[in-house]
Amino acid sequence: MAPADQTRKTASWDSGKATSGDSSTAASGVSDDIASRLLSWYDVHHRELPWRITPIEHARGVRPDPYRIWLSEVMLQQTTVEAVKAYFKVFVEKWPDVEALAAAPTEDVMKAWAGLGYYSRARNLKACADLVAARGGRFPDTETGLRELPGIGAYTSAAITAIAFDRPAAVVDGNVERVISRLFSITTPLSEAKPEIRAHVERMVPGTRPGDFAQAMMDLGATICTPRRPRCMLCPLREDCSAVVSGDPEHFPVRLPKADKPQRHGAAFVAVRADGAILLRKRAEKGLLGGMTEVPTTGWTARIDGATTEAAAPFPADWRHAGRIAHVFTHFALELEVFHAHIKGDAADGHFWSLAHEISGEALPTVMKKAIEAAIPGATKSRRHTVQRGPMTEIRHIVFDIGRVLIHYDPNIPFSRLIPDAEERKWFFDNVCTHDWNIEQDRGRTWEEAEALLIADHPDHAENIRGFRRHWHEMVPHAYDDSVAIMVGLIESGHDVTMLTNFASDTLAEARERFDFLNRPRGVTISGEIGMIKPDRGIYDHHIAAFGLEPAATLFIDDSQKNVDGAKAAGWQSVLFTDAKALQADLERHGIAT
Repeated sequence: MAPADQTRKTASWDSGKATSGDSSTAASGVSDDIASRLLSWYDVHHRELPWRITPIEHARGVRPDPYRIWLSEVMLQQTTVEAVKAYFKVFVEKWPDVEALAAAPTEDVMKAWAGLGYYSRARNLKACADLVAARGGRFPDTETGLRELPGIGAYTSAAITAIAFDRPAAVVDGNVERVISRLFSITTPLSEAKPEIRAHVERMVPGTRPGDFAQAMMDLGATICTPRRPRCMLCPLREDCSAVVSGDPEHFPVRLPKADKPQRHGAAFVAVRADGAILLRKRAEKGLLGGMTEVPTTGWTARIDGATTEAAAPFPADWRHAGRIAHVFTHFALELEVFHAHIKGDAADGHFWSLAHEISGEALPTVMKKAIEAAIPGATKSRRHTVQRGPMTEIRHIVFDIGRVLIHYDPNIPFSRLIPDAEERKWFFDNVCTHDWNIEQDRGRTWEEAEALLIADHPDHAENIRGFRRHWHEMVPHAYDDSVAIMVGLIESGHDVTMLTNFASDTLAEARERFDFLNRPRGVTISGEIGMIKPDRGIYDHHIAAFGLEPAATLFIDDSQKNVDGAKAAGWQSVLFTDAKALQADLERHGIAT
């Protein structure tokens, strides 16, 4: 049962009023207390983001650059922070202020945006820059003025007003919606509860440091009040949280069942010239993927299918089926049959040739990169870094098993403190972390079901098994050892890397928020989601089909000899991971520079 004072606080918050006395004054007092504690937490636990100033800088009188805040907020719409960081860096290096962005050719802006998705944002970004530059390069400092600019709606105008100009504004993103829904146990479905949530935030915004308050609310939702397994014991607002009292914070926000996305079909045609150039064309300025570059495709849209056979090719050629790719848009899913042909001659009207070393710089959306990769593996990768030839087959793709790498024998991870006895810890790694637990995930069991089965098999270890499940999410962020550093180095040096993990999907989603490298590889496969257990031959065949790999030119890295042998049987190059030093030596023997 909740303590009496905690119950009292929650009850007053549930209605947005105090339970006695002057309601507006009391509610204001609670709001001030909430804001004060949240800001104190933010001063210590704020995220370091490239577009932000820190609380210390703010206290010293440093003010954010409205251009950087606007740019980051537009990029962050429907996109994760980790995905945005690299794009933000490119943009501010190319175009350090709004005037520079306005002077840039639209095509260059679209190329820099390629892969970030939601391409209408890029077109609005350029239009907004043009307008602000024409008005002297200064952004309006009010929500009303900002909303007059292209691509700036209610949320973005509030965020810029608060963060860039430190004016009180109710900033409500997905993280804030989750925090407020739990704080007040809002049972109205989220799609209908937004006005109620906004009203709560409006009452909470302090008169001082409203920009830091807005960012604190976002950080609280991103790092503590997470969608799964929220860290309520670390939350500065837990004493006021109605969902904590009820004992079921994950129930909020309440969501209506998602409607199934319609499935659309079509075909893509990748034509290549003798010198490696690929035939491209530009899409119409308006509509889906407007203004972006593509290979010729059939007439699929969000509402209708396109033709799916080589008979629909834009011109006659020896078209050969190169595979099938899948891509998910906001409102529909798409499957494209990919056809590949070598042709001669000039580009057809409305088309152009892009040379092999230029492809990676074209304004290709992700779905088109997938289509090209299906026909010509590695074609869309940057040519600035090339894999050195070794004594064996040239390695063009690396598949890295990350499950045990992330929890390798690192004495600093919380699990080592959870189980201080070295022998017990070794038993646990050998029997639970890297075997039984993963197999239960692969079989589709929940964490709780796997826990019960493990305890039944190993009753002497029941306490540690329960602790392991409870603290698993705390292990992931800390085991950033040398082997991970090598993996990150491979990615950053331009090597084509795919991850393979036995993590449950929710655990991987949490790891993605913490480890930038998990968002940069070409793919992360959860073996449990594809229903296979290594060294099942099917898991290697799945990678070949999903990522367009050539087995002989692919290097597989795993810490299990059984899995390494399975990859070799499938025709892959493979090495056994034992430690970082040995791994680096193996990579060098395969001609891979790290």
